[in-house]
Amino acid sequence: MPQCKHCHKKGLFLKLNAEGVCADCVRLDDILKKEKAADDRLADKNKLIKDTQTAALKEIETQVTESANILQRTRIKIAEESRQLEELQDKVAKANKSLESQSKKVARLKQLYKSIEYAITTFYQSGEFHAIEGLKQSLEDNLSP
Repeated sequence: MPQCKHCHKKGLFLKLNAEGVCADCVRLDDILKKEKAADDRLADKNKLIKDTQTAALKEIETQVTESANILQRTRIKIAEESRQLEELQDKVAKANKSLESQSKKVARLKQLYKSIEYAITTFYQSGEFHAIEGLKQSLEDNLSP
């Protein structure tokens, strides 16, 4: 009586292949081989996905690091330029203050000049003209820009 080497079934009408295995065991063996092949392909795909994810994550981390470095350099540059801007604003404020002070001095000198000119035209004496004319020329030189 034939007996399967795998499942140990016996029977008068049991058909075995050349290796002594029944048809059910052959099918089961084929299914197990296909399942193992499918598992291997799945494992390969999972490994490929994991490798791809790891590579993508590394690339993203690199890009984030580069972006962070660029951002840091930009922040430093902004701070530096802000400091320079403040310095320039201080210089402009000082220059405006100096300009205002000089403008007031010029206005006072103009008023003084007009007073002297009025005194010359009103109280002109023939012998004293040259001394006053020199004073007038000196004031004009000081008032010219």
